[in-house]
Amino acid sequence: MSSLKEPLRAAIDMSAEAACFALARPDGSVICRTRKPMKQREASTLAGFLLESLECAGLGIDEIGYWTIGSGPGSFTGMRLAAALVAGLTRGRDSRVRCVPTAVAIADTLPDIADGSRIVALFDGRNHEIIAYELTKTAAGSVPSGESSVLNAESAPAYFQAHSDAVFVTRRHELDPVLRLTPESADLRLIDEFDPALLISAAYQNYDGCFSRLEYIRPAVFSKSEATA
Repeated sequence: MSSLKEPLRAAIDMSAEAACFALARPDGSVICRTRKPMKQREASTLAGFLLESLECAGLGIDEIGYWTIGSGPGSFTGMRLAAALVAGLTRGRDSRVRCVPTAVAIADTLPDIADGSRIVALFDGRNHEIIAYELTKTAAGSVPSGESSVLNAESAPAYFQAHSDAVFVTRRHELDPVLRLTPESADLRLIDEFDPALLISAAYQNYDGCFSRLEYIRPAVFSKSEATA
């Protein structure tokens, strides 16, 4: 680990079509947040993006002792690349690693949500399906409930009826497919993007050294042509 008495904390997320990075001091104060559009086929530039972000902050890899990987739900390829990059950067170093769902940062972006509220983050599952990822709001932030569902035209009405007390949230770029299955009666909130520093501040998950706790959008929701490409 770094020679600093208290190493810095970093988060990296590539669950969608952008690479996100954040760096914070041990007290939680954010040093930098960066984001770069990056489709899966452009992911070879992920390491360069991370190093450029550190250079802009005048810092180096050795100063990071704690890593959080954004674990979706999202792209299999993107999240695996982010996890592999962190695995390589921390190899042989006294660093600690964990996975935190991207859904946590998305839910924590919402303002004025009461403790105890049920939040459901909605994601485009493609092939006319959406992914519903459930969380509970606590004083320390949003915590995954362990429940997620794949919704289609047949299953969505019953799901939304059973979760009528929930606050739903989605990102603007996923709004169109989400609206196709979400009833007008649902309390649907919209965010432009999430703050990757919220992955660092997630307090419920220990740094357990696991790189593989990733929440993939299951292959079955993709069309046959995409799945075999």
